[in-house]
Amino acid sequence: MPQPKPVAVSGCELVRRELSKYSGWDVSLMLAIAKAENRSCNPLNHNLTNSENHGVCVGSYGVLQVGCLHFQPHDDRNDTATVVRVAYRVWQSQGYKAWTTYRTGAYKENL
Repeated sequence: MPQPKPVAVSGCELVRRELSKYSGWDVSLMLAIAKAENRSCNPLNHNLTNSENHGVCVGSYGVLQVGCLHFQPHDDRNDTATVVRVAYRVWQSQGYKAWTTYRTGAYKENL
């Protein structure tokens, strides 16, 4: 009997799966933040404008729009798993308030 082909997962469902790999944070809340930061959960969505000037670098990346200063040189900023891993480190040190869409309440429309 042939094995079923794995279903390709992308977009916000992939983000949910990656968020679920880490304990402590509220996955539904983080997914709402991701949707507020990046409506389509597109891993290639980057904000490289001067409004995202972090002093040592410019830009926020991926599904959670993580600031460039949080990435290591070898990190793939286009990879959802990497961006979520880096976001988890940010969350551990700063909590949900690290995201503007949390502070402004914009995430609430995605709950």
